[in-house]
Amino acid sequence: MNFKHQLITIILLFTTGINTLFINNTSEFWNDTSASASSISNEVFNSMARAADYASLSYLTQGNLLKLGNIKDACLCTLCTDSYSGVSVEKIYSGIVSGVILKDDYRREIILSIKGTTTNTEWLLDFNFTSIPYRSFSRSKNGWKKYLGTNKECKNCGVHRGFYDAAKIIYDNLFPTLLKLSNENLNYKIVLTGHSLGGALAPFIATECLLMGKYPTVVTFGAPKIGNSKFSSWMDEIWETKNNYASLDAGYIGDKNPTYFRVTHRGDYVPLVPTQQMGYRHCGIDIYFNINELPFDTLQVELKNSPSRDMTTKEFNELKNSIEEYNKVPDTHLLYFIKMNQC
Repeated sequence: MNFKHQLITIILLFTTGINTLFINNTSEFWNDTSASASSISNEVFNSMARAADYASLSYLTQGNLLKLGNIKDACLCTLCTDSYSGVSVEKIYSGIVSGVILKDDYRREIILSIKGTTTNTEWLLDFNFTSIPYRSFSRSKNGWKKYLGTNKECKNCGVHRGFYDAAKIIYDNLFPTLLKLSNENLNYKIVLTGHSLGGALAPFIATECLLMGKYPTVVTFGAPKIGNSKFSSWMDEIWETKNNYASLDAGYIGDKNPTYFRVTHRGDYVPLVPTQQMGYRHCGIDIYFNINELPFDTLQVELKNSPSRDMTTKEFNELKNSIEEYNKVPDTHLLYFIKMNQC
């Protein structure tokens, strides 16, 4: 494990360890046990596996390893050469944060995949924990004025400043193309995905689609918390989280249902930060795989009743006292259906 990973892990352990003595792991929404379900269908599982492929593909935006056109010709990785037919790379953006837009003519999907953390600048975004008022990008002002005023739709909603500012960059550089493709292909589903930092940004962009009357699906992998309890409750309301939990039992969520899946697994501690004591809560449907190695399958799925669980004292002590488990933290975080950021 290199020095950067050691530093990140130490900070993660410190912030989670302090808070295990003070956290109440329940919230009002999740006290209703009817919001839980027990399994997911093969169809939902396979759609998440495809989203994981696209999330991993976004890491190729760094270093100009991905090009426009048919995905089989877009790169030399097996993610491209063995990929699904009928998929094309429509736009690539590489900057402070990066992402790629793809179009799947076979499944009738337009996909925005946002890259996870790899650069020093992105690490700084991850640790900019300051909470700021949330405003949708389409309604916010530019410059410092964007931090003023109230959001009539989401009063007292606060979000992670680093993630919010990074999502605004994606919004400015990729959202216009996403919206244009959607308007040109009205019968195509919008899918947004990302791993780690990318998973923190994707819900912000997906919510812009939702507020414009679209019905997107967002699937995140190993994403940290992005907002406070007011923001989390508002997101669960507009994303129909409670109703979608019930729909999972039937194995089908309709095209007219906005759906927010948040995939996590045992041994990945990134989704446990920022902590509840810092004011942060998760939102969306928590698809938890009770395993920390590949391959995943539907038998390992647990749908959690509390999407804001922090690391318990027992988990913290076990991790702290086990060098083997401690050293696995960065690598474990990359394991979601496939190993992220690797061809």
